[in-house]
Amino acid sequence: MNSELNQTRDSYDEHAVEIADGFWEFELTDTWNTFSQSLPGGAKVVDIGCGPGRDTGQFTQRGFWTTGLDFSSGMLHEAMRRAPAPYLQGDMRTLPYATEAFDGAWVCASLLHILRKEVPGVLTEIWRVLKPGGIIYLALKEGKGELWDSRKGERFFTFFQECEIQSLLENAGFEIFDLVINPGENAPWINVFARKSA
Repeated sequence: MNSELNQTRDSYDEHAVEIADGFWEFELTDTWNTFSQSLPGGAKVVDIGCGPGRDTGQFTQRGFWTTGLDFSSGMLHEAMRRAPAPYLQGDMRTLPYATEAFDGAWVCASLLHILRKEVPGVLTEIWRVLKPGGIIYLALKEGKGELWDSRKGERFFTFFQECEIQSLLENAGFEIFDLVINPGENAPWINVFARKSA
């Protein structure tokens, strides 16, 4: 277990309520719609790095069987309180799910806490748990390098270039069908949808 991930988890645990309140202030209606419209009715969805359950709750309300995974027990406590659903505490680097278990993987602002060198392995794990043709959504911070953010505890962030994430996804066996860069508070956000190659 690396110290970056452990420290980040501890910060989410310590500041769970404050961070959860911040998440719930934002609605991603257009992004939720794009993801939902890419899935079959009644699809099985995994929210990887689900945080306080905002998106898990959205997809549950839309009729999808949705489960959330997070490394932080504090975040999962908030998720159960705010959007009851099946949740698991776990590590996205070794997903605790069967192969080809899901139609969609929602990975919003969570892969950015992984060391750059470990990202290919995480994407391989997500590819494994998706069915052929399954959909992945990623939200990442655009930029270069890795850094610690001291707001709300010490949290580790990895920044990505557009061409870098395109290459990472393609190497993991995904075909990108939508990529948009939106402004953000501290850095632009890369929003990318891709499909697992059949």
